[in-house]
Amino acid sequence: MAHIHPRADETFIVRSGQLQVSIDGTVHDLRPGETITVPRGKPHFFRNAHDSETVIVVRFTPAQRQLRFFLNFATLAQNHPEWFGSKGEPSFLLMALTLHTYRDHFYLAGPPVWVQKALFAALAPLARLCGYRVIVRP
Repeated sequence: MAHIHPRADETFIVRSGQLQVSIDGTVHDLRPGETITVPRGKPHFFRNAHDSETVIVVRFTPAQRQLRFFLNFATLAQNHPEWFGSKGEPSFLLMALTLHTYRDHFYLAGPPVWVQKALFAALAPLARLCGYRVIVRP
């Protein structure tokens, strides 16, 4: 899913395997030892670029609370797999609650950020009413 980090640069360092990173529509294929940095605000996504495991290091500058953001999703996926689709994608309400909780960390590429902020703020209480929770507090 193409997304942006409005206040942090994201650096990928490939340790093993192959990684494909698309930045603002340009695709980059990385092998072990290669690094690429996505400037803050640039639409991007990444994927494993071969059939075996790929190991990467991801660094955010400044760090913000990105580790807590991703730890939250990992914890939720383990504790509440029913909140995620067959390909691991979170439900829309869970995504709205999490993105509202971790404002300015992660937004979808495309819709204006102000629209997403307003939508996620409006949907966060509904998500809580439906039983969704943020496990790792910001």
